[in-house]
Amino acid sequence: MGKFIKENWLRLILGIIILILLVLLVVNQNELNQLKRQVNSKTSQHVYNLPTATEVFRLRSECATIGQKILGNNIIGSALIQSQVSHYNSETNRCYVKLTVQSANLSGDYFSNYLFDGQTGDLLVSATQQKGKKEYGIIFNGPAKTIVSDSSETTFQSTDDYINQVMHDDWKQ
Repeated sequence: MGKFIKENWLRLILGIIILILLVLLVVNQNELNQLKRQVNSKTSQHVYNLPTATEVFRLRSECATIGQKILGNNIIGSALIQSQVSHYNSETNRCYVKLTVQSANLSGDYFSNYLFDGQTGDLLVSATQQKGKKEYGIIFNGPAKTIVSDSSETTFQSTDDYINQVMHDDWKQ
């Protein structure tokens, strides 16, 4: 046995080192997986407590009032009509208001949707169609600003789709 160890000591040392490295690799992999699970569970949790049903009702009512205020403050000519829809998103704790302005005769000569942040009153997005003219969409502010990096991607359709996505009522799901 002593002769075997003397002749193969380098191989034995290398084998032990490899075995130690494998054990460390497995331990580190397990720690990494545990860390990933912790990060995933923390990111899936809300930053704040979700409101109760009573609070959601009150917040939706306040959001509707804000929507009416935005509608009342938007001055248009007699050839146009306007309407608004408000949406309180309980996951983001934000009030959004969609303001639609269109031709009074509903001919489609002019149609525009605007998305406002209800809490700040900031205009986030607009999408406009005018018969015989170029359709366009503009992202001014908010989460959509970070989604679209190329202004050529902000067409009427893409911005209108984004407005509808934000305004999607989560309680209907």
